[in-house]
Amino acid sequence: MALLYLLFIFYLSFWLTVALLILGAVYGHPYQAVALHPCIQKQLNINAALTEKSVAYQEFISGIKTIFITGFHPFWADRYDAAVRKP
Repeated sequence: MALLYLLFIFYLSFWLTVALLILGAVYGHPYQAVALHPCIQKQLNINAALTEKSVAYQEFISGIKTIFITGFHPFWADRYDAAVRKP
């Protein structure tokens, strides 16, 4: 749709089209740098936290799988019960 508007403006005046493209570039870059920067930074922080959480969960699940595969489940269950029952 924007291309149709651009073609229509180009049909009206070549220099108007050039001026609008330059104005759009001049307006767009500072807008992206100022207005969108906090949003981008916040999303990067959220993504980093989610990645760390995912890694921790994967390590936890891998540890549980290893315990069950190697047959150490009763050993660790007994240690857990002993630790919980301590006064």
